[in-house]
Amino acid sequence: MLLSTKEFEALRHLARHPGKTMTADEIYENVWGSMYGDRTALAVYIRRICRKIEADSKDPQYIQTIHGFGYRFNPEIVILPAGCSPMSLSGSGKPSLRSSYRVAILK
Repeated sequence: MLLSTKEFEALRHLARHPGKTMTADEIYENVWGSMYGDRTALAVYIRRICRKIEADSKDPQYIQTIHGFGYRFNPEIVILPAGCSPMSLSGSGKPSLRSSYRVAILK
């Protein structure tokens, strides 16, 4: 599955803090680079990510919504640049902003 740049950035930010519940403001500031803006955009991106990575987006296992507070990432997931396999990763180069991403779920 492919993620847009903002979807990837939101997922990556959550994945950098596995198991930690993060406020919507904290995620928004880190992904959009501003503390001012429409926080509903984050909820839209989280829903899009869940539709792409969850077996049942109505019962998410990887990104959990903590109502009234924010979101938490369940660390059983790995994010890879599109076209990569876990065996082909050799460096930590930053992906291009125009890159597409695919998500590999590890069980």
